[in-house]
Amino acid sequence: MKVKHIMLRELAAIEVDTTIEEFIYIVRKSGLSSLPVVDEGDRILGIISERDVIGAVLPDYHETLQGTPFSPNPDELTRKLAELQQEPVQNYMTSSVTTVQESADDLYAASLMFDQNLKLLPVVNEEGRLAGLVRRIDLLKLLR
Repeated sequence: MKVKHIMLRELAAIEVDTTIEEFIYIVRKSGLSSLPVVDEGDRILGIISERDVIGAVLPDYHETLQGTPFSPNPDELTRKLAELQQEPVQNYMTSSVTTVQESADDLYAASLMFDQNLKLLPVVNEEGRLAGLVRRIDLLKLLR
């Protein structure tokens, strides 16, 4: 089966100037764990995930742990995330994105996702524009 027959077409994509706060809102509403970042022509510039945002606050936290004396603050994650909320996703997205053509076979998409441990695989059309998304569950639904 071709990817175009299993991909999610109701797209949730964002632009580089989307804030972290907006990203979190869209992720919560969409149920996705990451979102493609596109330009005005729907060409993929990057991808940002929940992991990217959480990872953005951890380096500072690890540095704090190394300092003495250290007294853990239970609201540290909330404070760090609040500091990031108005920053653009461009500062935290991954620029190297694995994509698949909508004409590719589902087995090829599954192999890419498995080999690269991807939860979400952006699908592009012949012009290189975002056409859809394949999630791991979309592949598993083929067993019905």
